[in-house]
Amino acid sequence: MKRILLALCVGVPFAVAGPISFGIKGGVPFTDAFNAAKSGQLSFLTTNHHWTLGPELDLNLPLGFAIEVDALYQRVNYSSTVNLAGSVTDSRTTANSWDFPLLLKWRFAPGPFRPYVAVGPTFNGLTNLNQVTTFFSPGSSNPGGPVGAPPQVKRQVNTGFTLGAGVQLLGHISPEVRYTRWGWDSIRDVSGLLKTNPNQVQFLVGFTF
Repeated sequence: MKRILLALCVGVPFAVAGPISFGIKGGVPFTDAFNAAKSGQLSFLTTNHHWTLGPELDLNLPLGFAIEVDALYQRVNYSSTVNLAGSVTDSRTTANSWDFPLLLKWRFAPGPFRPYVAVGPTFNGLTNLNQVTTFFSPGSSNPGGPVGAPPQVKRQVNTGFTLGAGVQLLGHISPEVRYTRWGWDSIRDVSGLLKTNPNQVQFLVGFTF
């Protein structure tokens, strides 16, 4: 009887899981999207929203392998301040950031709790980029502006290499830690005080059906 119960516990997740699994994945980044600094009269500040969310699709393969494709959304923004002889210029830049990981996963242990590793490329795209600048003059109680201006973008598409590790629980819940190393800067200021963070670390949880 015990052997029958054990076989059911181990076999149910595999019986439920089909060749294709759909779901949702969300989590929090441990790193900011940008590296920001200040020097003299110019300063940058990154104020990102610390959550990410999007759909997940898994193609389950034999021998514990799977291919995972995600579309993870995150809102990113940064601000800059220039102070010259009392005249202050404040700029705020916002954008929608989309990560599209294409990962090969290997679940290397059978049963209801299956550790796994993941590796593959991640593509990032920035959309709805917008920058608003406000001017403050000495002796004036009202700011001038705001005025829209294009942000300092080098390229709107980026590519990185991703490594991940996690555990698949009961066939449907997958907490993991994911690291991505980006290939280049999407946004970089000419001063060098602001640039894309080349390292991205996230804690994510996926729910598939």
